[in-house]
Amino acid sequence: MENRVNSFQAILDKLVSETKEKVKSKKRNFTLKDVYECADILDNREKKLIVAFKFLASNPLRNNDYYKYLNAYKSTGINLKEKYFRHDLEHLKSLYERYKDDKGNPFNLEHYKAYVLFMVLKLTGNYSKEDDKIFNVTYIDNREYNPLSKIPTIIRSCLPFEVMEFDIKRAFPTFIDIELKTNFRQTIYEKISKKDFAMFLNCNNESKVKLEDARKKLLPIFGEKTNEVLTDERYNEKGSVFKDFTKYEQEYIEKFIQSNKLQNYARLHDGIF
Repeated sequence: MENRVNSFQAILDKLVSETKEKVKSKKRNFTLKDVYECADILDNREKKLIVAFKFLASNPLRNNDYYKYLNAYKSTGINLKEKYFRHDLEHLKSLYERYKDDKGNPFNLEHYKAYVLFMVLKLTGNYSKEDDKIFNVTYIDNREYNPLSKIPTIIRSCLPFEVMEFDIKRAFPTFIDIELKTNFRQTIYEKISKKDFAMFLNCNNESKVKLEDARKKLLPIFGEKTNEVLTDERYNEKGSVFKDFTKYEQEYIEKFIQSNKLQNYARLHDGIF
């Protein structure tokens, strides 16, 4: 296991110890249950954490079909009946395959619990800069990596409140249009799949794709502008495309936040919750 802070346990231990000190309890085994009984004297942050802990204690993922079906498969090796599955069946099958290929269960409970606490603190205005260390938040190339970025899309809604997500539509194609003063983004995925576009745009001299081959694949989209999109410099420096466009990502996310006077939010790559 990585030598990193267990966010859930760290927050829990701090809440319990601080509450015990606040009420001057002499009780030897002071627990979260005791914290609940002291709720009327706690500050707003501590009260919000209680909401989060009670929500987690209710086992909210039990109502998530993906989680339920995958864990049934994990426990018994048998697939639950597909006709009762209410969501994207093909995606569920891909999760089965991922598990069978020893790539693990995508539903890491420790990540999920940290996610709930993180989002509760963030979206209620009770998050402090010191919490970055507890939640192992890092910043790399204009992106923030936090508990939200570790959680599969299909369980992000499992929170004690509803959330709204805003993101940049067709982010990288949009940034290319900004650079070139063009309008390719409207029809780009009619000519190439999203997966292939990302692969050819991000290829480099360490990948299996040659520069000439990548440009040929991008040519139907960008035409005579292709070499301005996948430049020699971008191809010869691994990660260059990502770094270039995440700068735009950061810029426009900040503009959105400022324009809407947002204070309590959590960032996920090219979007915010």
